[in-house]
Amino acid sequence: MPTTRRPEKATRSRSFTTHFALGGDSLIRDPRGFEVDADLLQDIKRKDFVASQRFADALACSNELKPLLIDRFKRVAPMIDYLCASLDLDF
Repeated sequence: MPTTRRPEKATRSRSFTTHFALGGDSLIRDPRGFEVDADLLQDIKRKDFVASQRFADALACSNELKPLLIDRFKRVAPMIDYLCASLDLDF
């Protein structure tokens, strides 16, 4: 799997934003040591990253669930890869 070291590919790509809502808690104030206008400040302020997508209850019990989940896991993989790389972890 290719490594994604750029957050714009990880959470701001069309492939991601079309299918997921990015959520999670964030700090209210900017953390110390980062300039106010620093690139990616909103990501730096995040306490966690949550990618979610709603779907109908009927889909959860259908044969269409497995292909949908496989597709969505592939689409969220760049975000996981980016987060692992930022922590120097293998993905």
